[in-house]
Amino acid sequence: MNLEILQRTTRCLQNKENVILTGLTGSARSFVLSEIIKIAHGKMLCLVGSEEKAYDLARELQGFLERERIFMFLGRDFVFMKENYSTVETGRILTLQECLLHPSRSAVIIATPAAFLYNLISPAQMQAATVELHSGEEQELEELLKKLVNSGYNRVITVSRPGEFAVRGGILDIFPPAEKEALRVEFFGDFIDSIRRFNTDSQRSGRKENLLRISPADELYGDKLESTLLNYLPANASIFLDEARDFYRAYEKNLRRHREFIREAKHEGKIIHEPVVQELEKLQETLKTRPVIYHSFFPGNIPQVQVAMMEHISQQEMEPFYANLDIFYSR
Repeated sequence: MNLEILQRTTRCLQNKENVILTGLTGSARSFVLSEIIKIAHGKMLCLVGSEEKAYDLARELQGFLERERIFMFLGRDFVFMKENYSTVETGRILTLQECLLHPSRSAVIIATPAAFLYNLISPAQMQAATVELHSGEEQELEELLKKLVNSGYNRVITVSRPGEFAVRGGILDIFPPAEKEALRVEFFGDFIDSIRRFNTDSQRSGRKENLLRISPADELYGDKLESTLLNYLPANASIFLDEARDFYRAYEKNLRRHREFIREAKHEGKIIHEPVVQELEKLQETLKTRPVIYHSFFPGNIPQVQVAMMEHISQQEMEPFYANLDIFYSR
């Protein structure tokens, strides 16, 4: 791989200019992405046409980057009918928190068309709704409970999954989506006596913590939903758009599917909350405000865009050696 191509690509992105790369497939695409991220030292949003492609790309990138630096921002299927959390919802909250708390840290965010279908709360709303609890500090419990409900948390008898909280006397159990374990906050009056992690199966308390950051449980919970993931990205972040025409077609397909579901639900007399959806044209206009690497194996699959650099990267498959090490070493 020519290092000069990677350096030129990075310079174009830093100058807010678009780039077209063609010919990359398989792990070569992941290698190029990882090298650009290492040179640029920032965040890269990778847009792919389906969840299958998203998981494939994440798996390939793990060979070049730390797993902790790879984030998944996938679509929430019919969010207004969903009751339980899944890894998709958790991954979305983790991604938004990564952008807000660590804007300068290098990371790859992999997103699908469905991930942009519904508008989100704004970064300012997310920050305002995030609560920090410090052991030993004063915090009125009733006021905290109101904030949790307004942030999309469900009150239950016993906490078992992310997005839930329970109260027993002066003890608050809560499972923030951004945490791997639930936490137990013990109050003494209006003061936080202790914060401990606990096992949701055995209910036994574990490691003690001095700080607990509680992010909203639902990024779609609110009245004014006008933002997307792009609003959370730092100013120096760039975008890798893989097979743009396929991505746009998949977006329109998801939008039609959403509208068909809404019509069927209304026809059946169901009372539903309709999330704010974003039209494809608006998404395309928003993408134009960021430097984009347009990639396709065939140049004809890239829409007409103004670019500062166009490069075709040729690849050659490795000759199969069939475990014959003599041939391998002779090459």
